[in-house]
Amino acid sequence: MSTYDDPWYAIGNQLLTLSGYALVMAFFLKVPERVSKLVFLIGFALLAQSILTDLTSGVSQAARGAGFAENPNSAALRLSLLNIVCLFFLQQKRSVIIFIAINFVFVFLTLSRSGIIMFALSTFLIVAVKFGGITRLSKLPVFFVRSLPVAAMLTAFFFLIIPYLTSYFPSFESRGAAQRISQITGQSSLIDDQDVGDQGRVAIAEKYFGLILERPFGYGTGMSMNREFYYKATHNMYLRVGIDYGIFGLIILITIILAGVYRSVRFNDVYGLSFYMTMLIACFFTNTLFENRTFVFCWAYIDAIALKQLLQQRKIKAYDSEPIEALA
Repeated sequence: MSTYDDPWYAIGNQLLTLSGYALVMAFFLKVPERVSKLVFLIGFALLAQSILTDLTSGVSQAARGAGFAENPNSAALRLSLLNIVCLFFLQQKRSVIIFIAINFVFVFLTLSRSGIIMFALSTFLIVAVKFGGITRLSKLPVFFVRSLPVAAMLTAFFFLIIPYLTSYFPSFESRGAAQRISQITGQSSLIDDQDVGDQGRVAIAEKYFGLILERPFGYGTGMSMNREFYYKATHNMYLRVGIDYGIFGLIILITIILAGVYRSVRFNDVYGLSFYMTMLIACFFTNTLFENRTFVFCWAYIDAIALKQLLQQRKIKAYDSEPIEALA
Protein backbone atom coordinates (compact mmCIF):
# COMPACT_ATOMS: atom_id res chain seq x y z
CA MET A 1 0.00 0.00 0.00
CA SER A 2 1.42 3.38 -1.01
CA THR A 3 1.31 6.53 1.10
CA TYR A 4 -1.66 7.90 -0.83
CA ASP A 5 -3.61 4.66 -0.32
CA ASP A 6 -3.16 4.70 3.46
CA PRO A 7 -6.38 5.76 5.21
CA TRP A 8 -4.34 7.46 7.93
CA TYR A 9 -2.75 9.61 5.24
CA ALA A 10 -6.22 10.65 4.06
CA ILE A 11 -7.39 11.40 7.60
CA GLY A 12 -4.25 13.39 8.37
CA ASN A 13 -4.58 15.29 5.10
CA GLN A 14 -8.15 16.32 5.92
CA LEU A 15 -7.13 17.37 9.43
CA LEU A 16 -4.32 19.47 7.97
CA THR A 17 -6.82 21.10 5.61
CA LEU A 18 -9.20 21.96 8.46
CA SER A 19 -6.34 23.21 10.64
CA GLY A 20 -4.99 25.28 7.77
CA TYR A 21 -8.43 26.75 7.12
CA ALA A 22 -8.83 27.75 10.78
CA LEU A 23 -5.34 29.25 11.05
CA VAL A 24 -5.61 31.17 7.79
CA MET A 25 -9.05 32.49 8.75
CA ALA A 26 -7.67 33.66 12.12
CA PHE A 27 -4.78 35.33 10.26
CA PHE A 28 -7.10 37.25 7.93
CA LEU A 29 -9.31 38.31 10.85
CA LYS A 30 -6.28 39.92 12.54
CA VAL A 31 -4.22 41.50 9.77
CA PRO A 32 -5.04 44.81 7.99
CA GLU A 33 -6.76 44.62 4.61
CA ARG A 34 -3.64 45.82 2.79
CA VAL A 35 -1.77 42.72 4.03
CA SER A 36 -4.55 40.42 2.79
CA LYS A 37 -4.54 42.24 -0.53
CA LEU A 38 -0.78 41.80 -0.87
CA VAL A 39 -1.02 38.06 -0.12
CA PHE A 40 -3.54 37.37 -2.89
CA LEU A 41 -1.99 39.69 -5.48
CA ILE A 42 1.39 38.01 -4.96
CA GLY A 43 -0.33 34.64 -5.29
CA PHE A 44 -1.91 35.72 -8.57
CA ALA A 45 1.41 37.06 -9.88
CA LEU A 46 3.24 33.81 -9.06
CA LEU A 47 0.58 31.68 -10.73
CA ALA A 48 0.55 33.90 -13.82
CA GLN A 49 4.35 33.73 -14.01
CA SER A 50 4.20 29.93 -13.80
CA ILE A 51 1.78 29.76 -16.73
CA LEU A 52 3.92 32.12 -18.81
CA THR A 53 7.00 30.01 -18.06
CA ASP A 54 5.21 26.90 -19.25
CA LEU A 55 3.99 28.77 -22.34
CA THR A 56 7.50 29.80 -23.35
CA SER A 57 9.54 26.78 -22.23
CA GLY A 58 7.12 24.01 -23.20
CA VAL A 59 8.54 21.58 -20.63
CA SER A 60 5.24 19.70 -20.30
CA GLN A 61 4.31 19.60 -23.98
CA ALA A 62 4.67 15.85 -24.10
CA ALA A 63 2.58 15.34 -20.97
CA ARG A 64 -0.41 17.58 -21.76
CA GLY A 65 -2.66 17.51 -24.77
CA ALA A 66 -3.63 21.16 -24.49
CA GLY A 67 -3.19 24.10 -22.21
CA PHE A 68 -0.35 25.58 -20.23
CA ALA A 69 0.64 25.00 -16.58
CA GLU A 70 1.64 21.62 -15.21
CA ASN A 71 -2.01 20.95 -14.43
CA PRO A 72 -4.13 23.34 -16.55
CA ASN A 73 -7.42 22.52 -14.81
CA SER A 74 -5.92 23.16 -11.39
CA ALA A 75 -4.35 26.42 -12.58
CA ALA A 76 -7.67 27.61 -14.04
CA LEU A 77 -9.48 26.80 -10.80
CA ARG A 78 -6.89 28.72 -8.78
CA LEU A 79 -7.19 31.72 -11.12
CA SER A 80 -10.99 31.65 -10.84
CA LEU A 81 -10.80 31.62 -7.04
CA LEU A 82 -8.21 34.41 -6.95
CA ASN A 83 -10.42 36.36 -9.35
CA ILE A 84 -13.18 36.47 -6.72
CA VAL A 85 -10.95 37.64 -3.88
CA CYS A 86 -8.92 40.16 -5.90
CA LEU A 87 -12.10 41.77 -7.28
CA PHE A 88 -13.14 42.34 -3.66
CA PHE A 89 -10.13 44.63 -3.24
CA LEU A 90 -10.59 46.55 -6.50
CA GLN A 91 -13.21 49.30 -6.50
CA GLN A 92 -12.54 51.49 -9.53
CA LYS A 93 -14.15 50.31 -12.75
CA ARG A 94 -10.98 50.74 -14.80
CA SER A 95 -8.95 48.63 -12.36
CA VAL A 96 -11.62 45.94 -12.37
CA ILE A 97 -11.77 45.80 -16.18
CA ILE A 98 -7.97 45.64 -16.52
CA PHE A 99 -7.66 42.88 -13.93
CA ILE A 100 -10.49 40.82 -15.44
CA ALA A 101 -8.92 41.14 -18.90
CA ILE A 102 -5.48 40.06 -17.65
CA ASN A 103 -6.90 37.20 -15.61
CA PHE A 104 -9.02 36.00 -18.53
CA VAL A 105 -5.90 35.77 -20.71
CA PHE A 106 -4.25 33.44 -18.21
CA VAL A 107 -7.41 31.39 -17.67
CA PHE A 108 -7.72 30.96 -21.42
CA LEU A 109 -4.07 29.93 -21.71
CA THR A 110 -4.89 26.90 -19.56
CA LEU A 111 -7.53 25.93 -22.15
CA SER A 112 -9.56 24.48 -19.31
CA ARG A 113 -13.25 24.25 -20.23
CA SER A 114 -14.39 24.07 -16.62
CA GLY A 115 -12.03 26.91 -15.67
CA ILE A 116 -13.48 29.25 -18.28
CA ILE A 117 -17.02 28.44 -17.10
CA MET A 118 -16.14 29.14 -13.44
CA PHE A 119 -14.28 32.33 -14.31
CA ALA A 120 -17.15 33.63 -16.46
CA LEU A 121 -19.76 32.88 -13.79
CA SER A 122 -17.92 34.55 -10.91
CA THR A 123 -17.00 37.56 -13.04
CA PHE A 124 -20.60 38.05 -14.17
CA LEU A 125 -21.96 37.89 -10.63
CA ILE A 126 -19.44 40.34 -9.18
CA VAL A 127 -19.56 42.84 -12.06
CA ALA A 128 -23.37 42.79 -12.01
CA VAL A 129 -23.40 43.84 -8.36
CA LYS A 130 -20.42 46.22 -8.51
CA PHE A 131 -21.44 48.16 -11.60
CA GLY A 132 -24.82 46.86 -12.73
CA GLY A 133 -26.93 48.63 -10.15
CA ILE A 134 -27.93 45.35 -8.48
CA THR A 135 -28.80 46.06 -4.86
CA ARG A 136 -30.22 42.63 -4.05
CA LEU A 137 -28.87 39.31 -5.30
CA SER A 138 -32.43 38.15 -5.92
CA LYS A 139 -32.50 40.56 -8.90
CA LEU A 140 -29.60 38.85 -10.68
CA PRO A 141 -31.82 36.73 -12.99
CA VAL A 142 -33.45 39.90 -14.37
CA PHE A 143 -30.04 41.49 -14.90
CA PHE A 144 -28.86 38.34 -16.66
CA VAL A 145 -31.72 38.52 -19.17
CA ARG A 146 -31.03 42.21 -19.81
CA SER A 147 -27.34 41.44 -20.36
CA LEU A 148 -27.88 38.72 -22.95
CA PRO A 149 -27.44 41.01 -26.04
CA VAL A 150 -24.10 42.35 -24.78
CA ALA A 151 -22.98 38.85 -23.76
CA ALA A 152 -23.91 37.53 -27.21
CA MET A 153 -21.84 40.21 -28.96
CA LEU A 154 -18.81 39.60 -26.73
CA THR A 155 -19.10 35.84 -27.26
CA ALA A 156 -19.34 36.25 -31.03
CA PHE A 157 -16.25 38.48 -31.03
CA PHE A 158 -14.43 35.91 -28.89
CA PHE A 159 -15.35 33.08 -31.26
CA LEU A 160 -14.12 35.06 -34.27
CA ILE A 161 -10.77 36.09 -32.79
CA ILE A 162 -9.63 33.02 -30.86
CA PRO A 163 -9.18 30.58 -33.80
CA TYR A 164 -6.43 32.84 -35.19
CA LEU A 165 -4.23 31.93 -32.21
CA THR A 166 -3.22 28.65 -33.80
CA SER A 167 -2.11 30.52 -36.95
CA TYR A 168 -0.04 33.26 -35.34
CA PHE A 169 1.24 31.64 -32.12
CA PRO A 170 3.22 28.42 -32.72
CA SER A 171 3.03 27.49 -29.01
CA PHE A 172 -0.62 26.55 -29.52
CA GLU A 173 0.12 24.00 -32.23
CA SER A 174 2.10 21.43 -30.28
CA ARG A 175 -0.36 20.43 -27.54
CA GLY A 176 -3.56 19.63 -29.35
CA ALA A 177 -4.58 23.18 -28.53
CA ALA A 178 -6.29 23.65 -31.89
CA GLN A 179 -8.79 20.93 -31.03
CA ARG A 180 -9.38 22.38 -27.54
CA ILE A 181 -9.88 25.87 -29.00
CA SER A 182 -12.42 24.51 -31.45
CA GLN A 183 -14.26 22.94 -28.51
CA ILE A 184 -14.24 26.13 -26.46
CA THR A 185 -15.42 28.26 -29.37
CA GLY A 186 -18.22 25.86 -30.29
CA GLN A 187 -16.73 24.68 -33.60
CA SER A 188 -16.71 21.09 -32.37
CA SER A 189 -18.38 19.12 -29.62
CA LEU A 190 -17.50 20.26 -26.12
CA ILE A 191 -17.19 16.59 -25.11
CA ASP A 192 -14.66 14.60 -27.15
CA ASP A 193 -13.66 10.93 -27.44
CA GLN A 194 -11.25 11.27 -24.52
CA ASP A 195 -14.19 12.23 -22.28
CA VAL A 196 -16.47 9.35 -23.26
CA GLY A 197 -13.90 6.63 -24.00
CA ASP A 198 -13.06 3.69 -21.75
CA GLN A 199 -10.71 5.88 -19.71
CA GLY A 200 -12.67 9.12 -20.07
CA ARG A 201 -14.39 11.11 -17.33
CA VAL A 202 -17.86 9.87 -18.27
CA ALA A 203 -16.84 6.21 -18.04
CA ILE A 204 -15.02 6.84 -14.77
CA ALA A 205 -18.06 8.62 -13.32
CA GLU A 206 -20.35 5.74 -14.34
CA LYS A 207 -18.03 3.21 -12.70
CA TYR A 208 -17.72 5.10 -9.42
CA PHE A 209 -21.44 5.91 -9.32
CA GLY A 210 -22.17 2.21 -9.65
CA LEU A 211 -19.77 1.45 -6.80
CA ILE A 212 -21.53 4.01 -4.60
CA LEU A 213 -24.89 2.37 -5.32
CA GLU A 214 -23.43 -1.01 -4.35
CA ARG A 215 -22.30 0.31 -0.95
CA PRO A 216 -24.15 3.58 -0.17
CA PHE A 217 -22.54 3.96 3.27
CA GLY A 218 -19.06 4.15 1.79
CA TYR A 219 -15.97 1.97 1.49
CA GLY A 220 -13.81 3.77 4.06
CA THR A 221 -11.51 6.76 4.27
CA GLY A 222 -8.98 6.95 1.45
CA MET A 223 -10.42 4.16 -0.70
CA SER A 224 -11.13 6.55 -3.57
CA MET A 225 -7.37 7.21 -3.74
CA ASN A 226 -6.47 3.51 -3.71
CA ARG A 227 -5.48 2.42 -7.22
CA GLU A 228 -5.94 -1.21 -6.22
CA PHE A 229 -9.59 -0.37 -5.56
CA TYR A 230 -9.97 1.24 -8.99
CA TYR A 231 -7.16 2.18 -11.33
CA LYS A 232 -8.45 5.68 -12.12
CA ALA A 233 -9.04 8.66 -9.82
CA THR A 234 -12.60 9.94 -9.52
CA HIS A 235 -11.85 13.41 -10.99
CA ASN A 236 -14.95 14.42 -9.04
CA MET A 237 -15.22 15.55 -5.41
CA TYR A 238 -18.79 14.31 -5.04
CA LEU A 239 -17.78 10.82 -6.19
CA ARG A 240 -14.69 10.81 -3.99
CA VAL A 241 -16.71 11.71 -0.89
CA GLY A 242 -19.39 9.21 -1.87
CA ILE A 243 -16.84 6.39 -2.16
CA ASP A 244 -15.04 7.24 1.09
CA TYR A 245 -17.88 8.39 3.36
CA GLY A 246 -21.06 7.30 1.60
CA ILE A 247 -24.32 9.21 1.41
CA PHE A 248 -23.79 10.87 4.79
CA GLY A 249 -20.52 12.38 3.60
CA LEU A 250 -22.22 13.55 0.42
CA ILE A 251 -25.02 15.15 2.44
CA ILE A 252 -22.45 17.03 4.55
CA LEU A 253 -20.53 18.27 1.50
CA ILE A 254 -23.66 19.41 -0.34
CA THR A 255 -25.01 21.02 2.85
CA ILE A 256 -21.80 23.05 3.26
CA ILE A 257 -22.10 24.37 -0.30
CA LEU A 258 -25.86 25.10 -0.18
CA ALA A 259 -25.56 26.69 3.27
CA GLY A 260 -22.88 28.98 1.88
CA VAL A 261 -25.08 29.92 -1.08
CA TYR A 262 -28.08 30.53 1.20
CA ARG A 263 -26.08 32.68 3.62
CA SER A 264 -24.58 34.69 0.78
CA VAL A 265 -27.97 35.42 -0.79
CA ARG A 266 -29.53 36.24 2.58
CA PHE A 267 -26.81 38.73 3.51
CA ASN A 268 -26.35 40.01 -0.04
CA ASP A 269 -22.74 38.79 -0.20
CA VAL A 270 -21.87 38.49 -3.89
CA TYR A 271 -18.30 37.36 -3.18
CA GLY A 272 -19.52 34.52 -0.99
CA LEU A 273 -22.09 33.57 -3.62
CA SER A 274 -19.44 33.58 -6.35
CA PHE A 275 -17.13 31.44 -4.23
CA TYR A 276 -19.69 28.80 -3.30
CA MET A 277 -21.05 28.62 -6.85
CA THR A 278 -17.48 28.10 -8.06
CA MET A 279 -17.06 25.42 -5.40
CA LEU A 280 -20.29 23.76 -6.55
CA ILE A 281 -19.00 23.54 -10.13
CA ALA A 282 -15.39 22.68 -9.20
CA CYS A 283 -16.53 19.59 -7.28
CA PHE A 284 -17.65 18.09 -10.62
CA PHE A 285 -14.18 18.44 -12.16
CA THR A 286 -11.63 17.79 -9.42
CA ASN A 287 -11.19 15.25 -6.67
CA THR A 288 -8.50 17.21 -4.80
CA LEU A 289 -10.35 20.43 -4.04
CA PHE A 290 -9.64 20.39 -0.31
CA GLU A 291 -5.94 19.73 -0.97
CA ASN A 292 -5.81 22.83 -3.15
CA ARG A 293 -4.09 25.45 -0.96
CA THR A 294 -5.39 28.34 -3.02
CA PHE A 295 -8.91 27.06 -2.37
CA VAL A 296 -8.23 26.86 1.39
CA PHE A 297 -6.82 30.41 1.48
CA CYS A 298 -9.72 31.86 -0.54
CA TRP A 299 -12.31 29.93 1.47
CA ALA A 300 -10.84 31.17 4.74
CA TYR A 301 -10.76 34.76 3.50
CA ILE A 302 -14.32 34.70 2.14
CA ASP A 303 -15.61 33.32 5.45
CA ALA A 304 -13.49 35.81 7.40
CA ILE A 305 -15.16 38.66 5.50
CA ALA A 306 -18.59 37.17 6.16
CA LEU A 307 -17.81 36.79 9.87
CA LYS A 308 -16.59 40.39 10.13
CA GLN A 309 -19.76 41.64 8.45
CA LEU A 310 -21.95 39.51 10.70
CA LEU A 311 -20.24 40.74 13.86
CA GLN A 312 -20.47 44.33 12.65
CA GLN A 313 -24.19 43.99 11.94
CA ARG A 314 -24.82 42.47 15.36
CA LYS A 315 -22.83 45.27 16.99
CA ILE A 316 -24.91 47.89 15.17
CA LYS A 317 -28.15 46.15 16.15
CA ALA A 318 -27.02 45.93 19.77
CA TYR A 319 -26.15 49.64 19.71
CA ASP A 320 -29.50 50.56 18.16
CA SER A 321 -31.41 48.48 20.70
CA GLU A 322 -29.89 50.23 23.72
CA PRO A 323 -32.16 52.71 25.56
CA ILE A 324 -31.63 56.37 24.83
CA GLU A 325 -30.70 56.95 28.48
CA ALA A 326 -27.91 54.38 28.23
CA LEU A 327 -26.47 56.06 25.16
CA ALA A 328 -26.51 59.50 26.72
